[in-house]
Amino acid sequence: MAGGVDDDAVLSDVEEEDNSPVPIVIGTRSSTEDVSIERFRELVAELDRERQAREVLEKSKSELQLSFNRLKALAHEAIKKRDECSRSNEKLSKELAEVVKEKDELLKQKDDFVKELEESVKAKDLSRSEIGIAAQMLVTGIEKISGKVNHFKNFMAGGLPRSEKYTGLPDVAYGVIKRTNEIVEELVTQIELATKSRNEAQEQMEQRNYEIAIELSELEAKISGLRDEVSKRTSVIKGLGKSNEKKDVMIAGLKTELIEKQSNYEEKLRILESQMDSQRPLLVNQLSHVLKIHYHICGTIKAGAIENTIKQSQIEIIELQHTVDELRAESSLLKENIEAQAKELLQSKQKLEELEEKERVANENVEGLMMDIAAAEEEITRWKVAAQQEAAAGKAVEEDYLAQLTTIRQDLEEAKQSVTETEKKLKFKEETAAAAMSARDAAETSLKLADTRGARLRERVEELTSQLEEFDTPKRLIIHRFPPNRFPILVLQVDYPSILAQSIEQLVFEKSRMAIKAFDFVAGGVDSCQDG
Repeated sequence: MAGGVDDDAVLSDVEEEDNSPVPIVIGTRSSTEDVSIERFRELVAELDRERQAREVLEKSKSELQLSFNRLKALAHEAIKKRDECSRSNEKLSKELAEVVKEKDELLKQKDDFVKELEESVKAKDLSRSEIGIAAQMLVTGIEKISGKVNHFKNFMAGGLPRSEKYTGLPDVAYGVIKRTNEIVEELVTQIELATKSRNEAQEQMEQRNYEIAIELSELEAKISGLRDEVSKRTSVIKGLGKSNEKKDVMIAGLKTELIEKQSNYEEKLRILESQMDSQRPLLVNQLSHVLKIHYHICGTIKAGAIENTIKQSQIEIIELQHTVDELRAESSLLKENIEAQAKELLQSKQKLEELEEKERVANENVEGLMMDIAAAEEEITRWKVAAQQEAAAGKAVEEDYLAQLTTIRQDLEEAKQSVTETEKKLKFKEETAAAAMSARDAAETSLKLADTRGARLRERVEELTSQLEEFDTPKRLIIHRFPPNRFPILVLQVDYPSILAQSIEQLVFEKSRMAIKAFDFVAGGVDSCQDG
């Protein structure tokens, strides 16, 4: 570029020199005359050299333009290649992210497998301990059952029966089942004997119940007769009680009436006596006064008017005496009535006492009858209790045998449940082992798929590296041909595909190595579970 600038400057100087002689030639003749021929020739030669140099520079300029255009085309191609490489880099980064995700998933699966193996080991230990506990429980349970049935037959002698085919828990289960069969057979025989004795006891009880029923029917007939007599007597007592109540009501009414009349008559007598007591001195005074007046009038005046007044006063006195006599007669009548009513009250009281005595006697008779009925009922209840006790004795024997049977059946069911639980646990262990094997197979298939994908990625990376190498050859020529400060973009390009290929290869290698270790560990755990 510096050489091109100098050439342009030289050409501009030449053009200025070509244009400068024109005004010199046109200006004055003295200057043209001074110029010599040699100077003119030198200038012409120099002009020719300049023209030749200019032509050479133009040719070099055109060549540089062509090379610049070629470099532009190469730069565009390099940019396209760079874009393609960036796209492929993005694709590879996406694939790398997918591979990383798959790696994380495989690590998670590995952790899950490790947890499952730990759980399977724990479950295996638990199952072993549970199997031991179940065997011990079966042995203790059958010993308890045989101890409960020891009064029928001694099953404890010789211990549990052993099997030649089985060992461990199946051997214990075989011994328990055989011992339970022996116990059940013995109990069946005992139950048959108990049923026979129970049937005989039931026949005897039925006979006794028949006899008791006959006696009860006779006693019930007697009790019904006694109840009829009691009902009749109670009806009579009720009638007497009702009549007594009516008489009591009448007597109470008469008492109240007599008391009221007595009080009224006493009040009237008291008033009359008070009136008589108050009028006696007046009458005496009046009589004395009248007598004095009579004697005085008779002595002094003997007139008809005075006599009439005296007669009237005498008549009034006579009337007052008559009223006093009537009041005395009424009071005597009242006293007689009161005495008669008192006599009637005494008679009614005597009748009430007689009725109360009769009621007491009737109540005593009823109490005696009730005592007889209670004694009969107690005797009936004693007969019933005796019959029920005889029936309960047979039922107690039967219930005892049934309770023993139920306990033995419960123990057998518990033993069966424990055996079924152990079988379920063994099936669960087998299923977990099968699931671990299937998981191992699935992991192997996923590893094979990851290997195939890694191989495809390697092939793709190799193709990209070959394309980059093909592209690097003209790029290096361009870099060597031109200085680095002219095209810095060609110097700063980074070999991304090779770095990506190395990272993918390293990732796939680590992934496959870790997966192989994990599945070897899983396979070892599953084999140990199967051996257990």
